[in-house]
Amino acid sequence: MTDDQRPYLRDTSDGLPRANGRRYGRVLCQDVRCTLGTVLDVSAGGMRVRSRRKPPDPGSTLLVGLRSLDGEIVVECTVKWARSRGLLSHEAGLQFVDTTPAIRKALAGLARAAAYNETIAKRVWE
Repeated sequence: MTDDQRPYLRDTSDGLPRANGRRYGRVLCQDVRCTLGTVLDVSAGGMRVRSRRKPPDPGSTLLVGLRSLDGEIVVECTVKWARSRGLLSHEAGLQFVDTTPAIRKALAGLARAAAYNETIAKRVWE
């Protein structure tokens, strides 16, 4: 599969302005968990995680395990930002550090699978 078919992995560091200022495209995730909590979205550069516990301080480096269909992916991450989202709810932005080709391939598989996850939402009639 070429990079043209995987826009979520394409590096857009060509110097051109982007609408949302992001270097990589994001893939929204459903039913993806990691050692910190629930993965909300993932890109080639990092991920956003929601947790019930307070995440490490920005600048901290940690190993994070992502659970995928192919097993666990362990990747080194740096906490870029952390926010409280209410009582017992926190979010953190994690940037991947020194990813190997094998880890990038596993993350691409995870993103590809997450992009096709769909949940059936119960419709609430008013």
